[in-house]
Amino acid sequence: MTSTRTAALLLSVARHCLSVDLLSSWETFMAEKEPVFLSLPPEEDSEYSLDFTKVHEEFEEIVQSQIGAFLEVEGVSMAEFGEMLVNARNIPAGDSEESSQAAAFVELLVGLVEFRAFVDIMRSRDKRNYYFQILKMWRSSLK
Repeated sequence: MTSTRTAALLLSVARHCLSVDLLSSWETFMAEKEPVFLSLPPEEDSEYSLDFTKVHEEFEEIVQSQIGAFLEVEGVSMAEFGEMLVNARNIPAGDSEESSQAAAFVELLVGLVEFRAFVDIMRSRDKRNYYFQILKMWRSSLK
């Protein structure tokens, strides 16, 4: 797949992920699971709780199923999408505005499902609110 086609598809996935419904579902999930992450004082969570891992895996499954359903309609498998994510990290930033936005989305998506980053935003309502505020602003800037 060409870098232009990859960027276009990644932007379509980004728009899908940044839709009001999906963002709302992620916010609701995180709010419901917040007590799990606040059960340990910060100084005691250096060895992350197994419960943290379970919630993170549940969130990953939700995100993957939401993206997977969208990709299915587009005729792209999750394996192909995974390859696109890897390849998109190698698209030169100045290639085009679309490519730059696609690369930013890749970093956002990878960061969202990275365990330590997930735990960090789950342990702080302020960080989580800020994160979603950024996502909502980005949604309005996508063409």
